[in-house]
Amino acid sequence: MTASRLTLVDAGSIPTSVPDDPGVLCVATFDPRLPDPGDQERVLYCTQQVAKVIAENVTLWNRNPLRVVWTNQLIRLEDDADRVARIAKAHDCKIVVFVCDTWAFPGRTVMALLAHLPEDTTVIFVDGNSGPKPGVVFVGASNGAISQAGKMSLCIHGEWPDVGTKPPMTVETKELIVNTMFAAATKAAWKGRRVVFHGGASMEMETGDCPKQEIRAQTGLEVKQFDMKLMADWVGREAWNADELLALRAWFGKHLGDRLGATDADGNLVGDGNEKRFRQELGMYLLARDHLAGLNGIGGGFKSQLEWGSDGTAVPLPVADAMESLFNSNEDHNGPKTPIPFATESDFEALLTMMMEQGLTGGNPVNFMDFRKVYLPHQIKALADSIAGFSYTGTENWCGGLIDGDNSGSCSFNWAGKPGWSFAECMARVTMPDADPFYFRGKGKSVEFWTPGGPEFQDVIAARFAFHAPSQRFTLFWDEMDVLQLPRELEIAVASKSTRTWPHTALRGKIGKLLQAIYYAPANHFHAVWGLLPFRVQVFLWLMGFRNMHASAWPEIRLPRYAPVPLLRLIDGSLPEAA
Repeated sequence: MTASRLTLVDAGSIPTSVPDDPGVLCVATFDPRLPDPGDQERVLYCTQQVAKVIAENVTLWNRNPLRVVWTNQLIRLEDDADRVARIAKAHDCKIVVFVCDTWAFPGRTVMALLAHLPEDTTVIFVDGNSGPKPGVVFVGASNGAISQAGKMSLCIHGEWPDVGTKPPMTVETKELIVNTMFAAATKAAWKGRRVVFHGGASMEMETGDCPKQEIRAQTGLEVKQFDMKLMADWVGREAWNADELLALRAWFGKHLGDRLGATDADGNLVGDGNEKRFRQELGMYLLARDHLAGLNGIGGGFKSQLEWGSDGTAVPLPVADAMESLFNSNEDHNGPKTPIPFATESDFEALLTMMMEQGLTGGNPVNFMDFRKVYLPHQIKALADSIAGFSYTGTENWCGGLIDGDNSGSCSFNWAGKPGWSFAECMARVTMPDADPFYFRGKGKSVEFWTPGGPEFQDVIAARFAFHAPSQRFTLFWDEMDVLQLPRELEIAVASKSTRTWPHTALRGKIGKLLQAIYYAPANHFHAVWGLLPFRVQVFLWLMGFRNMHASAWPEIRLPRYAPVPLLRLIDGSLPEAA
């Protein structure tokens, strides 16, 4: 009679939260015919160095360091692969980095290990292009085998010396490893995590709808959607922590002072119900924050228009601007925090874009905007000419035209300043006027500022996902951007053409032309982040299987003689995507 293998895991020993740090396994493959201990020492050193580069330079969306595991167990034959597979499973490694400095046998090493692991495990090869016992040859064979099987693997052909037991890798090799790993880590961090929406896409805005089954299959994300009644009931019951609400209210008062509005002797906002409504807005942040945290959520969204705050046949409730900006910022009344990507109008494709951008930068705050108005060169000139007493030379960078990105809600407070500014410096540029009653009959406080442009905004990328229902595929529209600094007189004129009491950011694409931006915007919202290299975006799209519609692939527009290509042709696969 065989012994029982039944095991009880006591409820008290089960982790109470879902880890958000996917594991990365760094392991070396090796030629089983090599007896020289020096060769083994060399490849293990290379493996340790690759693991060290990743551990010291790659962070997740929440700025947590990536969890890296490396092993001195060389994979030479099948039994080695079996042992390493147990390590990968024990540490929940969703990414495997093979460090290859010698030839090995793909079927007996790489393929033997991957047979143990989930299909969606990300596979990355790193070699130093060394010649004596060519790991690069092994990478070619293994990458080819995986690709022929219909799976994705990534290659980093770096550089380190051909000889020596401790060969130093080049700076360029380290950069390739780091940028590739940011993409792989962003993909891995989504698996099994949740995003939390209150209400569906607002204003029948179907570009923001959420195809749940496709999202689950393609990204590993779980989508939780809750009826707006839940939040309305919480607000009606004042279900937030009263002491924390007071602390948050005092925090806003400290940062904004009279830019929050006129107050009485007790520091409360004057006007019928203004203070109560503002406290409800802040309470909504606390309620949604706790709800999202209780579900281990990594992103969310809120449906504000129409039913929540704009429909006069219902009972309009206060605007959600303060809540949304707080989520997307890296500080609140409790001090520094991780920005939580949070989409106004429960726009799912917006949230997906924002989560990608934040993940690929390791936690930088994202700017949520309406694609509000594009000023072609002659249009911005006409506006400038209309300003009494305003003079310019015609050589200013804004004279080439710009995109005015602005939206009620969701814009991070960090975008009121420049990269590297303290949070207090950013908040010093924020004003919170009364919400526009045309859009928000429930009133409350909006968020207003102009992003100060300039060269400090390095590696800015603006992007937006679009979904194509017939093919069930996502396409990313994106461009590298400059953030422009406008003279104050022109800022006022631009803002007054749309909604002055909302955040505004002036941008212009480096690759795409302004006319292309108008015609090929896949939705009414777009989203920008600083510190994001195109390399990371490209790798992420390949890993996810999403289509790449970089501005370099946008068709030329030659009006009025030739018609612009319809948007459908850019998302249905009819036209080539970018490389």
